[in-house]
Amino acid sequence: MNKITNKLVILVLCIILVTDYAGSTILSVVAFLISVSLSSISQCFTGSRISAAVQLIYIMLCFYSPVFCCMLPLMFYDIMSERKISLVILTGIVLLFNIKKFENVQLVLIFAIIAVSVLLEKHSSELETAQNKLIETRDQSEEVNILLTEKNRYLCERRDHEIRIAVLTERNRIAREIHDNVGHMLSRTLLQTGALLVINKDENLRPELEKVKDTLNEAMTSIRESVHNLHDDSVDLKNTVIELTKPLKDSFKVKLDLDFSEDIHKNIKFCFIGVIKEGISNIIKYSNGDSVNITIREQPAFYQLVIEDNGTNKNGTVYGNGIGLENMKSRTESLGGIFKCYSEKNKFKIFISIQKQGRIL
Repeated sequence: MNKITNKLVILVLCIILVTDYAGSTILSVVAFLISVSLSSISQCFTGSRISAAVQLIYIMLCFYSPVFCCMLPLMFYDIMSERKISLVILTGIVLLFNIKKFENVQLVLIFAIIAVSVLLEKHSSELETAQNKLIETRDQSEEVNILLTEKNRYLCERRDHEIRIAVLTERNRIAREIHDNVGHMLSRTLLQTGALLVINKDENLRPELEKVKDTLNEAMTSIRESVHNLHDDSVDLKNTVIELTKPLKDSFKVKLDLDFSEDIHKNIKFCFIGVIKEGISNIIKYSNGDSVNITIREQPAFYQLVIEDNGTNKNGTVYGNGIGLENMKSRTESLGGIFKCYSEKNKFKIFISIQKQGRIL
């Protein structure tokens, strides 16, 4: 839009000049129409060969008639915007060629208008450069904001994950402390109470000792359940899967795709851990492939586990075609899940799907 405004200013000045030189003759009207038409074409095809050809044609017309020199600043604006040095030199030659055909005042006006066109073009170029730089800076700023937002999100997720790991580790430590200390003390007390019942001679004390033993048994059961619950909740499925796959990395390319929330039910969690352990054991024993993919995905209504390797099925049999796969199937079906395994030419795949609602609750 800025270039069009500049060219309109130059066009008005050129009209004044051509009117002063040739008046309202047919030749001045023709020069006006041709200059406007060729300048428009040059503007539409900026930077192309068509633009250069159009500009050259107009300069050649200036050799034909000096009246075209009066409209030359309009075309010179386009020449300067494209930085075509050869055409700039040719413009200077054509002006020298026609210099004796103009009066001094007219020559001054021609050079003045050309100077104005140069200044306007320079200002327009600087403005365009500044606008492009502004757009680039704005894009870079937006990109940096996006990267910072993404980095902040990652750091928040990492922090939450580390907090969760710390909490789970502490739960595991507490469960271990209760098991090693309180549990052993209760077990020793139960043994001592049992010994007292054996050596007790006073029948009046026996009912009371029996009550103490029953209370200790209830406390032991409660402690045991609490310890198991703490330990079960302290198991992090993602970290456990990563640890389980470490033995594979010496011989296989391992790809993990773990996409599930952290509140996965403990029964499903231990089912997946058991299946992955058995699957890894089978792969190490039987697979002659070099890559393993393990995927755990959470869907709106169910969880999916897929274990896949690229081992060749030499004899048409399934790995370990027995207890291992039966154990996986039993674990899955005990939670109301679906267990499938596929043995193909260059692939062995275990697929498990367990609903979020069902027997696990």
